[in-house]
Amino acid sequence: MSGLVSGDTASGFTQSFASKNVMGPDGSTLVVNPGSGTINDGNNGNNDTLVYQTPPGTVTVATLTAALVGAVVKAYDRTTIATLSPDNDRVTEIIGSDDVTLNRA
Repeated sequence: MSGLVSGDTASGFTQSFASKNVMGPDGSTLVVNPGSGTINDGNNGNNDTLVYQTPPGTVTVATLTAALVGAVVKAYDRTTIATLSPDNDRVTEIIGSDDVTLNRA
């Protein structure tokens, strides 16, 4: 925050990304959430003009970890192909309600 007159304060302003999706380096925009903060200037903020800045930002890719767990048992059949069951794999670092499907092909 810049440009405030001595004694005036500003607080509580928050920023969020315009998109939750990965859009490449500097591909997303940070925006100030209007109404999220307060300017205290003795006149309910009417002595100041608030100009919102929208700098570029980056939402990075979340990393998931897929792991083979438990014993995989295979009877000899002249191939190298093993059949996995749902008990043989785990995916971790899933965020919130994201839906992740592991293809065992």
